Amino acid sequence: MKPPPERALFDLVRLSDSSLAIGTFAHSFGLETSIQEGRVRDGPTLEAFLRTELMLRAAPCDLPFLGAAYRAAASENARRLLEIDRRLHAFMHARESREASLQMGRALLDLSVETAPSAFLFRFKRFLIAERKKGRPGGHYLTVLGGVAAGRKIPARSAAVAYLYGFLSSRISVAVRLIPLGQTQAQRILVGLFARCARLARNIEKGLDELSDFAGTSDIQRMRHEALSTKIFRS
Repeated sequence: MKPPPERALFDLVRLSDSSLAIGTFAHSFGLETSIQEGRVRDGPTLEAFLRTELMLRAAPCDLPFLGAAYRAAASENARRLLEIDRRLHAFMHARESREASLQMGRALLDLSVETAPSAFLFRFKRFLIAERKKGRPGGHYLTVLGGVAAGRKIPARSAAVAYLYGFLSSRISVAVRLIPLGQTQAQRILVGLFARCARLARNIEKGLDELSDFAGTSDIQRMRHEALSTKIFRS
């Protein structure tokens, strides 16, 4: 049964909220490195950074993974979801990024099992526990988000828009705390990227054989983050 639009909207707002208790607030996703090195220093350079991240990482790589996870969960194929999770792990080059993704994913899964339980999520969690006992990491944020969105009957493109909103808002929140950027300017940047996000959301329909990842500079910034002499964020 399709849920009423009001509930789906509520779920979208809840899942994309950076204050959701899964640890997003503690991570900068490499942005802190770019700020310390002067690459991002004001509103225009932040907007350029976000546009690049959207076009080279979020749209061509993250969304196909989110879509694959969504479709596996919609068909209640927990083993396929686990395979997607392993492949996603291999795509994460920076150690801090892998650890952040696993932390947020596991927190989201635990929270979802407690607040919106389903037999499928319970089964997937059991698979992940078994994997960890074998020394294999599992439970990345994108994988779990796709599973939760499918389980809550949130339309795939809506889930993509929610992810992109969270992607942008979390990074803008970091910038507000680290550079001279007021809340009004921050919101102008966020609103200015909405139309682009709406267009990019269709990438959730791409298969994993169509994904690409050209965000090499972003990966390097994420790798360099752990060596910063002074840092506020965990990644």
